[in-house]
Amino acid sequence: MKILIVGLGYVGLPLAGGLARHGHEVHALRRTPLETPSFLHLHSGDATDPAALRRLDADFDQVLVLLSAGERSEAAYERTYLGGATAVRQAFPAARLIWVSSTAVYDAADDALIDDDTRATAPTGTSAVLLRAEAAAASGPHLIVRPSGIYGPERTTLLRRLARGDLTPAERATWTNRIHQSDLVRALAFCVDRPDLSGTLLASDQEPARLGDMQDWVQAELARRAPPHAHAAGGVPAVATAAASPGAAAAPPPVSSAPSGGSRAEARKSRRIIASRLTALGFTWRYPSYRDGYGELLGALGQL
Repeated sequence: MKILIVGLGYVGLPLAGGLARHGHEVHALRRTPLETPSFLHLHSGDATDPAALRRLDADFDQVLVLLSAGERSEAAYERTYLGGATAVRQAFPAARLIWVSSTAVYDAADDALIDDDTRATAPTGTSAVLLRAEAAAASGPHLIVRPSGIYGPERTTLLRRLARGDLTPAERATWTNRIHQSDLVRALAFCVDRPDLSGTLLASDQEPARLGDMQDWVQAELARRAPPHAHAAGGVPAVATAAASPGAAAAPPPVSSAPSGGSRAEARKSRRIIASRLTALGFTWRYPSYRDGYGELLGALGQL
């Protein structure tokens, strides 16, 4: 298939590589310069600019859109997500559009259980803008994918907080939902291979968890893995980002991914996301729980 990825960042770039390896012709639109990988036809431009989109071919079978507003304000969300959805949909009316949204579109809190049949009802704010963008994307052939908080290499902010143990009592009681970068990339490729799949689809790992339980597990894991001299000293090593590790390359800026601020929104709204439809379709998880993903990250950081 001939595929266009709009937004080549933390999720979009590895997704492009995976699709190319599976034999697809992959094109991408990106705002900022990037050394072009050999597997990719890279185009420069902004997704909200109709002129930039008109310069592209019109015969794409599928268009995947992964945008980032850069800041959490209604104006930024309207400009990026609503403007991007409208422009991309108008530019490619016949292509199947896979729009990567966010579980922030669910207004429910109070430990609510949310699955693929739950109606998104965000009435105001940035979440309401995301719903309007989804509606614009859905005016033609489409699939709306709603990931929860994305984590993985170079995205360890929450992991560092858990390791420090600086959660408030209210935060400890909050339910949160995660998806590893690798599983989101794989889930989107899974959807590309099912062109008849439509509607909405949640993308979140198989184990919602309270932040307090996550913090207790991370700290226990740090203590278990610490060398004997660290135990004797009564402490555990600090967790650093991969970019701060000796010999590690600096992380590229997340120019485009799922809507920015999604994980922060989830931390405030305690709810449990169950991605039942994706699982029922036969998708297999590489990181079915935070323990699988964070356990690997703790080891990969090389600070234990």
